[in-house]
Amino acid sequence: MFQKEYSWLPAFLMHAAQYAYQFPFWFRQWFYPRRSFTFRGQVHEYFEHPYNATWRNERAVEVPIIRELIDDFDPLSVLEVGNVLSHYYPVSHTVVDKYERGLHVLADDITNFRTLRLYEFIVSISTLEHVGWDETPRESGKHRRVVAHLRTLLAANGKMVVTVPLGYNHELDEDLGETRLGFDEYYFFRRTGIETWVEALWKDVKGSRYNAPFPKANALAICMVGNRNL
Repeated sequence: MFQKEYSWLPAFLMHAAQYAYQFPFWFRQWFYPRRSFTFRGQVHEYFEHPYNATWRNERAVEVPIIRELIDDFDPLSVLEVGNVLSHYYPVSHTVVDKYERGLHVLADDITNFRTLRLYEFIVSISTLEHVGWDETPRESGKHRRVVAHLRTLLAANGKMVVTVPLGYNHELDEDLGETRLGFDEYYFFRRTGIETWVEALWKDVKGSRYNAPFPKANALAICMVGNRNL
């Protein structure tokens, strides 16, 4: 009798938590003006989504940049390493993620991933810094093998974009600074406020710390393989 009388409570609390979780997002949509940033001479709106409160971290600039690029490709020709985009909008391209599960997500270590298909567009959003670095035991330098392996999955005229929050994996940061990973182009963002980012040079972001002075990334690298028309 007691259980039946109060069976509504867990569902009520779950829905209340869901609304409370999304309240900051909707408050911003109603009362905050839309804000923008510039990348390669083009103006983009900061990306705002309740999941992960994107306006407070690097997703604010990563997602709009990648989404514009990825929309130019057939989903069948796209490979995403690390399940990120599906948290923000529906995707139908192939995703490889060692730990997450979901629709279109293949649970595999990317270094073990083999396919006869070559992809026109490969993207990885804030994932490379975790590879090897956050594994037990730690596998130093694994990010180099990942980048080399991704090149074998790329079509002859394919494009690849990898975003990396600086200050998280110092080995990866050093390789980026010395351009050892063989990307064709490197772009950088520096965080100037809790919700603002500006384009920068390597000298401006070198030595940036993760979680200081602002939470999450305080500098971001966007690394590309392919021509500048990407």
